[in-house]
Amino acid sequence: MHLNKIQSQLSLHGIVFIWGFTAILGKLIDLPSEQLVWWRMGLAWIGLWVIGKFLHAHLVNPKNRWKVWGVGALVALHWLCFFEAAKVSNVTVSLLGLSSSAFFTALLEPFLLKRSIDKKEVLLGLITVIGILLAFPFDRAGNLGLGLLYSFAASVFGTLFSTINGLLKQEESAAAIAKHEFLGGFLVLTIFLIFLDPSMQFVSIPSWGNMKYLLILSWICTSFAFLASVYLLKYITPFTVNLTVNLEPVYGILMALFFFNEHAMITPLFYLGAVIVLISVMLNAWFKRKGKVVEEEVEI
Repeated sequence: MHLNKIQSQLSLHGIVFIWGFTAILGKLIDLPSEQLVWWRMGLAWIGLWVIGKFLHAHLVNPKNRWKVWGVGALVALHWLCFFEAAKVSNVTVSLLGLSSSAFFTALLEPFLLKRSIDKKEVLLGLITVIGILLAFPFDRAGNLGLGLLYSFAASVFGTLFSTINGLLKQEESAAAIAKHEFLGGFLVLTIFLIFLDPSMQFVSIPSWGNMKYLLILSWICTSFAFLASVYLLKYITPFTVNLTVNLEPVYGILMALFFFNEHAMITPLFYLGAVIVLISVMLNAWFKRKGKVVEEEVEI
């Protein structure tokens, strides 16, 4: 199926909207975060395994399997912290803290890629954190503060696995990496849950009310959305995709207002902080794009 420019852009925003819905589902699913992530990773792996049969999503280098499984453990930690943030506080806080990824990327990516720190990226990242702190209701902290800490931790793990994924994608296909990451995370979580619960009660099939949300989360918000985003790279540049993905917290927060009536979070300072976060994230993406263009011109 061929997509024109408008169709591809609308499709991309639809995918980002689906990703923004994951926090809503995490709040609706009445399971501990570790069980929720265990089911998500297992079901998502099944989904990609089935579809991967048609995509030939196999690792080119079998030696990379352990690396990819290790990254899968980071993905599991990212999701654990993210869903725990939503459960102990609310969806708005979990998504707000996730916006700090620009700051952690500016600090961790140079270390992982062995390059010098870009002061401009660090400054924009700090501005993002300032925006988050402005938007956060410190007068009603309590569990909201714990949720923000979990969300910051989710950003750290998200930065780690996305940066390492960038290196792995130079050797392997995105579909193959994702399939094996979900399997790796599932296996690591299985060992962890057996340690916590030797009777393995977590294997019990959840109620239909939980299972229907788990299926939506795993197959639509994870397997389908991921493969669709990879397909759209045929028509949209990675820069456009990354820029649009920054809208995920925006879509998610708007949905949280609708589903959970989290209007108490919305104050004038919240609007100011949200605007600062959005502008700093967009500027960071623009500077990266500008730097990439300059590098390409130099190479030519």
